Amino acid sequence: MKACIITTEYRGVFFGYVPDDQELADIMTLHTARNVIYWPSKQGGFMGLARGPEDGARIGAMVETITLTKVTSMMPVSKEAAEKWDRYPVWRG
Repeated sequence: MKACIITTEYRGVFFGYVPDDQELADIMTLHTARNVIYWPSKQGGFMGLARGPEDGARIGAMVETITLTKVTSMMPVSKEAAEKWDRYPVWRG
């Protein structure tokens, strides 16, 4: 599985894992998925999330799988950044 950031037409931003051979598609299933509720300006925009969440980001709880529709982009995430994602605390509001 490869780590990636997925965005949707509905302005959703998600981190998770897809099969290694997965290409961009309108409908995608993301595994070990987390949603991005907020990212701070120091993140450098949503594309900065590919480096892992910065302090102050609000990241939702993990779900085993989610099927996303109207997918608009898929960005690869390095192994080091994925490790940051996997240990980043859940935002509790």
